[in-house]
Amino acid sequence: MAPSVMETRLARLRAAIKDDLEKLPDVPKAEPKPEVKPDPKLEVKAATPAFIGPPRPPPKSQPKSTNPGNIIWPEAQEDGSSDDSEADCDVEFIRVEENKGRIKELEKDASSDEDHGAIPRTLEKVKLAKGQLAPQGQGYVAIVGFSKFPYKYISKEYSEKVADCFFNAGKFWMRDWDLYYVWPLDYSPKPLILVSEEQFIYLIKEINTRFPHLHVDPKDSWYSEVGLTCDFNSFKHPRFLPRFLGRCSSKDQYDNMVDKSPSAEFMRKDDPTPKKAPDDRSREAFRALVENALVANKAKNRQSKEVRRVARVEKQKDMGKQLKRAQRYLGVRPKKEMIEEQAAPAIPAIDYSQPAPYPFENSPVFVCIDVEAYERSNKIITEIGVATLDTLDLIGVPPGVSGKNWQSKIRARHFRIKEHQSYRNGEFVSDAADQFEYGDSEFISLKDAPATIANCFKPPFSSSDGTEAGEGEEKEKRNIIFVAHDVNSDIQFLRQVGYDPLNLSNLLETLDTALLYRAHKRDPNAKSVGNILCDFNFRGWNLHNAGNDAVYTMWIMLATCIREASGRGKNETELERQRKLEEDMRAAEERAREIVLEENAAWVEGVEEDDNDDGGVPVKI
Repeated sequence: MAPSVMETRLARLRAAIKDDLEKLPDVPKAEPKPEVKPDPKLEVKAATPAFIGPPRPPPKSQPKSTNPGNIIWPEAQEDGSSDDSEADCDVEFIRVEENKGRIKELEKDASSDEDHGAIPRTLEKVKLAKGQLAPQGQGYVAIVGFSKFPYKYISKEYSEKVADCFFNAGKFWMRDWDLYYVWPLDYSPKPLILVSEEQFIYLIKEINTRFPHLHVDPKDSWYSEVGLTCDFNSFKHPRFLPRFLGRCSSKDQYDNMVDKSPSAEFMRKDDPTPKKAPDDRSREAFRALVENALVANKAKNRQSKEVRRVARVEKQKDMGKQLKRAQRYLGVRPKKEMIEEQAAPAIPAIDYSQPAPYPFENSPVFVCIDVEAYERSNKIITEIGVATLDTLDLIGVPPGVSGKNWQSKIRARHFRIKEHQSYRNGEFVSDAADQFEYGDSEFISLKDAPATIANCFKPPFSSSDGTEAGEGEEKEKRNIIFVAHDVNSDIQFLRQVGYDPLNLSNLLETLDTALLYRAHKRDPNAKSVGNILCDFNFRGWNLHNAGNDAVYTMWIMLATCIREASGRGKNETELERQRKLEEDMRAAEERAREIVLEENAAWVEGVEEDDNDDGGVPVKI
């Protein structure tokens, strides 16, 4: 029988190291040692560890885990620094010292052996049957589009490194994924397959921990714009809601489950009976949502540059209009009718040392909400922060630089959920639950949370002194403006605890401070609350406390509107924006230059003439 390929290679290897082995001195035989049974605790963890229940903090005697996730990589440097340039995530590897012509060592990286605090690869198992409707309040991500995440949504500098650690070689599909499906309205051979936004955020946190310079924000509204994340919570008809498909942990399992998906007509006996057929508006909204997600699943965006440009321009116009409306509510921009009556050629800049020059349109009450969730499970709400600003309190008060004089008019409350107070953050975001800067934290039960939050939207608006609304106050319904940094995210969190602010009859509109800031700065990317505070020279203590963040978000709204209004039409404002544009262009040119040089370097190393390289042996395809 002819020797196999492996046997042939082993024979060549033995011949190569024969001379070196013969030169080694003889080693005396050691006394036989008693057999020691391997300790299962010290064995390298399996590629997909079993979930062992809700995550618990490690005991005090145990060192804090440094392993950010399911991928096992070589230990970081002793000083705790991370070298992103070496993203070798292989568990087992062989080093060959070519100059000595023999194998030096075979190493197994057991750096995670005693790392019992490492993040489990899977979340708690979903308790749903196949075909059962998913619960309301949950966000979703198109899994096929997610599987291409490093190449479509991460800069080229990091895309390969992130892919090697978390996506390539089947690593993405070897995780435990809870699959949901929804059928497009138009004919499709397969349904759209989704995973929960919670699992999406879970993997993004692992990526951020492994590559701390990336700062990937899983809540970035851009993912929704391009169809990667999907929100089905506005739909009520069962035909438009995701259903549970099952859990998979390999690409083969995934393909098999998708092929056996229930049909679009499938319904369970426990499905709610729809009161009426979906209207045309709902059908078109659902069709657009699914089509956008299917586009995100494709390797390349096939939309023309012109289509993308038009969509981008419309989005930017909407941001600009929202910023103008916010200024009108704060009395620093007039309505269009007022401008036409005055026949003014342009709206003048305001003087922030004087009271607001225009009426506070609709005399609204701004209610800002920030919600904090447990970092390992977004279903566990731990804190709710509420900040309220009544425009009646601003009459006759100059806003000051960046609205600082109005900051003292903000009322704040901080609620902590009793049942979840043992869930503490600290691995991915700082733990500031005990650090409320604007009063005392209030502990409330989960069942009382909806009523408690609802009271903050009624007179006396977030007052914590226990006073009730008077008879006159109760009759007068004030206009409410809901404020948040990434509005959709906080609304979704509030729905999880049983309160939906969009159901308020006196809700005037919602304002998103992330979008207001982008419109003011002409910034293509969303910024975090902390980054915006730094840009405005505000000092924000103990971020990631929900009460503090709600106050800081209100600061951002005020500062954005006052800065925009006070800089209106001024040369200094235009010069600053021109400088920023030039800086962005220089940065883009430098990035493009680095990409070209990096791509050319491989050709220089692999193709250019080398006297010691003749091309090697023939290679068959």
